[in-house]
Amino acid sequence: YKFTVRSDNSAGAVTGFYVGQILLESSGAVETTPNDSFANAALLDVASGPAIAVGTLSSMSDLGVYAVDFTGMSFYRFELDSPAGQMSTQNRLLSLFDEYGRLITWSKRGYLSSNDYLYNRIERTGRHYLVVEATHETGLGGFALIGQNTGSFPTQRDIPIYYHDY
Repeated sequence: YKFTVRSDNSAGAVTGFYVGQILLESSGAVETTPNDSFANAALLDVASGPAIAVGTLSSMSDLGVYAVDFTGMSFYRFELDSPAGQMSTQNRLLSLFDEYGRLITWSKRGYLSSNDYLYNRIERTGRHYLVVEATHETGLGGFALIGQNTGSFPTQRDIPIYYHDY
């Protein structure tokens, strides 16, 4: 479940009253202990829409490892989510590995997106691994991770050329 509080400004200016909304999210991937390796990774299914994973980093050597099945030539985004906003992203590292355990990319910004850079898309269809880890003691504790497919590489890549004769 996700609980959101917002102001009731339907009459214009904020009146001081608040509205609470409870949203039923899809069932998420729950971290199993231990899941500090690729062999024990919890499955995060991003194929059917946004997926949520929850876990806890209990020590500096603890990792949250999630298996993600990607479709080649697609774009994906993973983001640490918390009511604390950017506080939940501080001193946490997100790393993406391919099926052979090779590091593809990493981020300390609280999100990892395959369309941040030109042509930085997932090249291969198959199993990949997303790892959440703390880089300082203040990064320890619970976390929520949201992952989703944000699009596919366009099949029509040719740029139309127009000639204007003025």
